[in-house]
Amino acid sequence: MLHSLDTTTENSIFIIDDGATINFDELPKKTTFLFTSSEFAARMGDKPERIEAVFTLEQNENKVDYRQRFDNSEDLIFELADEIYRCYKKEAKEYFESDDKSTANIKEEKANQIHPELNKAYNWVLAGNNSTTTLVWLQLKSHDDDEEKQKLEKFLYKIVSSFRAFDCEHKCHEYLRVDKSVGTIFLIVNAGYESSVVVNLQQCNNVQAVYRYGEASSKDEIVINNYNDLCFRVLSDLFDHYNRLGFDYNSKYDAPIAKDMHTKIH
Repeated sequence: MLHSLDTTTENSIFIIDDGATINFDELPKKTTFLFTSSEFAARMGDKPERIEAVFTLEQNENKVDYRQRFDNSEDLIFELADEIYRCYKKEAKEYFESDDKSTANIKEEKANQIHPELNKAYNWVLAGNNSTTTLVWLQLKSHDDDEEKQKLEKFLYKIVSSFRAFDCEHKCHEYLRVDKSVGTIFLIVNAGYESSVVVNLQQCNNVQAVYRYGEASSKDEIVINNYNDLCFRVLSDLFDHYNRLGFDYNSKYDAPIAKDMHTKIH
């Protein structure tokens, strides 16, 4: 859902994993809304001058006594969408008043895209019991892992719905982001790619699991360097996925798909 918003806002959303690295003075000199945890908000002290409002993710009402509190991430992201919508509408009005109708219409169009795109992503998350599964392998251009890739593809051809391979992170990301027919994704990324690439791909709504495979460049990296271990991890996650779907479809009296899920399990 967050990734869906990011793609419709011209890179206006900054996603920061480590609060210790935030320097508000380095952010663009624009009105800023901060969406964060209650812990970080408490450590922040006074609100930076450029921050218009702070919205927190916190279930405990007693820990946070201000209005901008949300007890689940979905509501928090929808609030983010509302703020972006209001910003675009405000900009559109200002451009209309300055007689720049062309730019105003662009801002209006962007504003009107926000909620439909987010709702698509939300419905995709709700439909997470999609029975279609795709195994995606992002390898290096050298294709040093071709043999393992081909072995795994042959091994899983009756278990996953489809298999795709890429040697370009951008093409892989575009496929995951745009092609909604791929269903649930199990993604293998060669360890030669930077961890930032993995983080970026993980944000795609349909990615269920990510496995870094190959030789680690440092002892601090967590990667799978053994082919048999990779197979075990992928099979274990597929088993859990199909088992959950089998029960879901069975409870909905969708016997054909439930049977297919249990067949894949066996």
